Amino acid sequence: MTNGKYKSIEHRVTINAHKERLSISAFQIPNYDGIISPMLETAEQKILYKTMKVGEYLRLYFSNKLEGKSALDYAKLSEI
Repeated sequence: MTNGKYKSIEHRVTINAHKERLSISAFQIPNYDGIISPMLETAEQKILYKTMKVGEYLRLYFSNKLEGKSALDYAKLSEI
């Protein structure tokens, strides 16, 4: 994680009725026991997200009960 430095946007596609579109998915899943944590540039930088295992984050990400939140919202320690 970038500790909130870089933000991702939701990916959306415009449909073109006159031209075909081909999409290819590639899934890269690290070891479930791997650790996800913010990378800090300096020791004085405030940590905004908790450290968690990949498996824990994936369970949140694929949960149907996120109540309108993203899985990343559950990893926040404080508001950005």
